[in-house]
Amino acid sequence: MRLRHSLAFALMLFANSSIFAQSPDRSVVENLVQHWDKSKDLALAIAQTVPANLYLFKAPEHEFTLAGQLNGIALADVLGCTMALHTRAPERFQSAFDKPMDPSKAGVIENLTEAYDYCISGLKTMTDADVLQVAAYKGRRETRFDIFWDAYARTTFMLGQADMFMRSKGLTPPDVGPKYDF
Repeated sequence: MRLRHSLAFALMLFANSSIFAQSPDRSVVENLVQHWDKSKDLALAIAQTVPANLYLFKAPEHEFTLAGQLNGIALADVLGCTMALHTRAPERFQSAFDKPMDPSKAGVIENLTEAYDYCISGLKTMTDADVLQVAAYKGRRETRFDIFWDAYARTTFMLGQADMFMRSKGLTPPDVGPKYDF
């Protein structure tokens, strides 16, 4: 039964994903950029909606603070995009494992903006042939598309957690409307 549900869910995602149901005039890269742009808008809307005094609130012991969650999105995106783009991460992220990232509202917004801009601008330099090239990733070989999509999927999951954080604090998540139909 579980396998049947998993297969049905996978087929639904595949059938409904605009990344696979492209119009002839849109490339794979353009579709990836569109998804990353939407994700950036949503991440920044969440970051801007939450009051600064809640950035260090932490629910249960094992959860991140909102700042930790959003900075985690920025860092994970940069790591994935660095592998997919075969470039050096932006300077802001070079010491992210040695010292904590800025947890202030302004710092988090800067981190998210730079991370998304790095990924999106890098994607825009690629062709469909580039994103279909195989690269080493997490000890295995994947296409660059798969690496970008893995980072995007992880980000979507983490943004859902940020949404729940907002709701737990009585905040209404940003109205993202149909423009953000992931």
